[in-house]
Amino acid sequence: MQNAVWVIQFKLKKGVTAEEFLTASQKCQDEVISQQKGYLSWKQLVDGDTWIDVIEWQTREDADAALTAGASNPAAQEFYAKMNINSVKHQTLSVAKVY
Repeated sequence: MQNAVWVIQFKLKKGVTAEEFLTASQKCQDEVISQQKGYLSWKQLVDGDTWIDVIEWQTREDADAALTAGASNPAAQEFYAKMNINSVKHQTLSVAKVY
């Protein structure tokens, strides 16, 4: 059984600070993402105005099931509200090998 990883690239909405976004991310992490079956880790990377979230799951099935988790949760809604939704690119990838 191979782990799976979400790779999500995006930009923040105009006027949203990194601090505001990271506060919303922490709340989403605590209340939604970390509560999902198979969750392993979440890294947030940034380069200029481009953000990349890397979220690792135990299985592809866990990753797929988590896609709609918390959609109606206020913490998730607040998190997504900070993103420029038109800039979001999401992939679910299977881990081929870890060195």
